[in-house]
Amino acid sequence: MAEKEKIQKLNKDSNKYYQVGTLVYLVAQYADEIYDVLGPEDVSGLMKYIFGDITLYNGKMQYKYKEPFKVCQDPIF
Repeated sequence: MAEKEKIQKLNKDSNKYYQVGTLVYLVAQYADEIYDVLGPEDVSGLMKYIFGDITLYNGKMQYKYKEPFKVCQDPIF
């Protein structure tokens, strides 16, 4: 089954767990395109929504995901 068909099947599922998981997956896969469309204030709001602690240390960004987004820590594929 193609990736698009799998996503469509999960979106039809009444289980919210799978719907949220699909949304997180899509946001992670297309983040660069999403950021291109959003303005700076929207990007900032999205970052605050996903990350609980963002700091700049020695010129490098360090962050911790908020609980629902910890699944993004490890690559899926």
